[in-house]
Parts: sequence; C-alpha cells; structure tokens
Amino acid sequence: MTRSRQALASAGNAHGLSRADAQAISAGAHGDPFSVLGPHPVPGGFVIRVLAPDADRVRALAPGGRVLTALEPLPEAGSIFCGFLPGCRNKPE
Repeated sequence: MTRSRQALASAGNAHGLSRADAQAISAGAHGDPFSVLGPHPVPGGFVIRVLAPDADRVRALAPGGRVLTALEPLPEAGSIFCGFLPGCRNKPE
C-alpha cells in the first residue's frame, strides 16, 4: 500500500467512490461526473480523482511542476485514478 492509499485509508475511506459511480464514470454514463472527479475535501486534506483512460500513471502537480502526489488506479475502474493531498486546507486548482 502506497503512502497515498494509506493516507486515504486513515482518512476513513480508501477512495470515497462507490462502485456504481466508478462504473458509471468509466462507461461515460454518470449524470454528474464532476461531483466525484477532481479535488474534494476529506478529513485531513483533499482527495483527487481523475478519469485517465489508457494512462499508466497519474501525478498531481503544483503550478511550478513539483509533484504533489501520485494517483493510483482504482481496482473497480482502472481508468479512474485517486490520490490524497494531506494537510491541504484550500481546494487545489
């Protein structure tokens, strides 16, 4: 388990996305994908979820290019990646 996944698990949820939401997003059938994709506050920071079909890896970068966190593919939907930004108080842009 990576640090990102450990942080998400300690925040109370491994990734905060239901299987139904993950499947609907992956299929392009979700009615409001941005309600679950992008940055969202969770205890201790922000979770970031992105849809990245055909990606091998995904990283969240700061404006200067510094890597903030690596995102991992979700087991339920490998095209959805998820990561955690601990201690972040403001919504990342």
